[in-house]
Amino acid sequence: MLKEKLTFEQVPKAVTMLLNEVSELKLMVGKLSNKSKSVPDEDLVTIIEACKILNVTRSTLYRYEKEGKIKIYGIGSRRLLKRSELINSLILKK
Repeated sequence: MLKEKLTFEQVPKAVTMLLNEVSELKLMVGKLSNKSKSVPDEDLVTIIEACKILNVTRSTLYRYEKEGKIKIYGIGSRRLLKRSELINSLILKK
């Protein structure tokens, strides 16, 4: 913040300083938004999609949750599963 009053001759220099600071702030905000985008979004599936992926009924899917084989997440009234967790819950049978 300036402590003295600007003269007309100083205005161009002050505007240039402000534009430089705004440019620096834009770069900083851009870097922050890129960091938040670097976190991968988890692919979520609905109950119906999960049933199709596993080829099971809804009741079987809920039984798997009760047995701790899968996790079902809730957002409001919606129930979702993470696709990666669903695939990882499959085990190889010999």
